[in-house]
Amino acid sequence: MAHKSLVGNKYNMLTVIEYAGSSKAKKRRWLCSCECGGTSIVTTGDLNTGNVRSCGCLLKVANITHGMSRTKIHGRWLGMRTRCHNKKSMYYNNYGGRGIFVCSEWRHDFSAFYEWFISNGGDESLEIDRINNNLGYSPENCRLVTRAVNNNNRRERSSASGVQGVRERPNGRWQAYKYVDGTQVHIGTFSNKEEAIKAKLNK
Repeated sequence: MAHKSLVGNKYNMLTVIEYAGSSKAKKRRWLCSCECGGTSIVTTGDLNTGNVRSCGCLLKVANITHGMSRTKIHGRWLGMRTRCHNKKSMYYNNYGGRGIFVCSEWRHDFSAFYEWFISNGGDESLEIDRINNNLGYSPENCRLVTRAVNNNNRRERSSASGVQGVRERPNGRWQAYKYVDGTQVHIGTFSNKEEAIKAKLNK
């Protein structure tokens, strides 16, 4: 099958050496040499988007040199990447599964994320909050807030219907619920806000 050759093209630290066949998902793959001397097989999509910038050496260097692998800041970076890009994560469906991803600048470079974090007055007591809940993690869509503010923002987003007992779920569907003797009782999950409100008001 004919395909456009990327041999000789340079993408960040990677230079394409030769075509390496297709993956099981029928994505074209390329054998690339890295500036560090290593090699890696990368798909066309990851090369074009910059999702993969090296053979993995950038992450290895960051983990060795920044000396922060046991800090809360580094933990938040790892958590952000895991729930957005690891399909085995219990939170993936609410993030990566609905198109919420980490920008390539942060995903592959902890130092870039840390620089943004510190330049915005960050310390280990602060958490990351996405300004637009439908967009991913990036410098333009994130801010640092206290845990109390972050929790309040989540409550406000879940109550965006304006009707108590009706809230939007992370997957875009709407849930109706009520409380009976202090216990939350699920009424149903609906494709739109109007259906959820109707179900709530009829109970």
